[in-house]
Amino acid sequence: MAVARGCVVALVAALAALSCVALPAAREARHGDQRDTVDRQIMQALSGECFTDRDYQGWVDFGRRSAD
Repeated sequence: MAVARGCVVALVAALAALSCVALPAAREARHGDQRDTVDRQIMQALSGECFTDRDYQGWVDFGRRSAD
C-alpha cells in the first residue's frame, strides 16, 4: 500500500508529539488543552487529508525528475 510522503511526515510528527505526552514527566507538565491539541494533530495526520500530489511546495523528488 503506497502512502503519500506528506502523510508519513505528518504521522511521524504526530507520533513524536504523542511520545512527549506519553512520558510521565511530560504528562504532568502538560495541561489538558495541550493534550487536546496533540490529539487533534494525531487525528488530522491519520484522517487521510494528506497530500496525494507530489507537486506541492517543498516536495523533494530525489532525482525522479530532471534537475532543471
